[in-house]
Amino acid sequence: MLKKITLLFIFVSSMNLFSHEVKLGIDRLQNPEILKSLEGKRIGMLIHRASINSEGKHLIDLVSESELLKGSLIFTPEHGLRGEGDDFMEDGVDQKSKLPYYSLYTKKRKGPLKEHLDKIDVLLVDLQDVGVRYYTYVSTLSLVLEKISSFKSKVKVIVLDRPNPIGGEVVSGPILSESLIGPLMAYLPIPFQHGMTIGELGEYIVQLKKLEVDYSVVKMKGWHRQMKWSDTSLLWTASSPALPSILQVELYSLFGLFESFNLAVGRGVTNGMAFKIYGAPWIEGHQASALVEKLNSLNLFGLKFFSVSWIPTRREYLGQNCHGLRVEYDSTIHLSNPFKITWEVASTLIQFFGDKLRFKRTTPLMIGDDLVFRALGTQSFSFARSLYGDQLSKFKSERQRFLIYPN
Repeated sequence: MLKKITLLFIFVSSMNLFSHEVKLGIDRLQNPEILKSLEGKRIGMLIHRASINSEGKHLIDLVSESELLKGSLIFTPEHGLRGEGDDFMEDGVDQKSKLPYYSLYTKKRKGPLKEHLDKIDVLLVDLQDVGVRYYTYVSTLSLVLEKISSFKSKVKVIVLDRPNPIGGEVVSGPILSESLIGPLMAYLPIPFQHGMTIGELGEYIVQLKKLEVDYSVVKMKGWHRQMKWSDTSLLWTASSPALPSILQVELYSLFGLFESFNLAVGRGVTNGMAFKIYGAPWIEGHQASALVEKLNSLNLFGLKFFSVSWIPTRREYLGQNCHGLRVEYDSTIHLSNPFKITWEVASTLIQFFGDKLRFKRTTPLMIGDDLVFRALGTQSFSFARSLYGDQLSKFKSERQRFLIYPN
């Protein structure tokens, strides 16, 4: 009997390891000390759809309804203020708060203008990153910090921190090489998966680029590095149109690279299948079945593959009958080397389809290293790892001084 009770206690304890509530940076905005420091200041916000607290209240509303806080303007990243766009966004006025917003994802504008920064004293940043280098929100934060420094602006930047939804321990994949740095999807010399929060990365950027910025982070409470989103008590709010669920975030972190191949990735009217299915009209049904059999034979931890046929309702191969694969993944699983899975599946696709599978100009940018890109499909993962392993180890060592949450 005692043995049964002990085993039950161990089981329940392991199930409740992360059962305590996670408080986001935005949840702590009502702290009297923080409110006092913002009183009377002209406040700008770098925000998007997911800039909400644990109760579902958006930062715009918290600022607008406060007697102490005075909102002045808004900056928006890729996908806009309400997560409505997949292309370059225009400036506008938020209909609810009547605050002007300025897009930082345009063809013309690189970061905020000096005239924008001159209108604020404090910039509150509340962006939900997804933990992979090619997601553009951390790059947008970097642009803002760079502009503030170059203009010698006195704007104080405060990041309201959020979890890295795929975890804060695992650092995986190539470091972006200097020769490829340019667009927002390839802007910072960090790994494919960086294992840091946006608040931690902001401090890393300030130090890396030697920026003169008054920068601080409103830390979360209750979040630990080994926690994935599924380990928190938080509900997921889509950080971009194609990531409406946390499962899709996990799959995007593994297979978002495939969007740079000549494949449809399941985007549609609702995006309910985005990054769950991959295929093309040039793939035959029997080829999809054989591919699925091959991928399942690799026994990739937590992943199962199934053949699928569908007609895309948006973007690539719109209205055409496509065959390919569907991915099932247990998002509670903690992978030790996620880029290895990306590599194995991508290499299998290349070996299976040969010249029919083509790359876009963004493929090497997303991988982050030309030599690693050229080895894809022809060399083993061990060989690829030898190309970037030393740089990855160096980054892992350097990042330690910027980590602000325990294991």
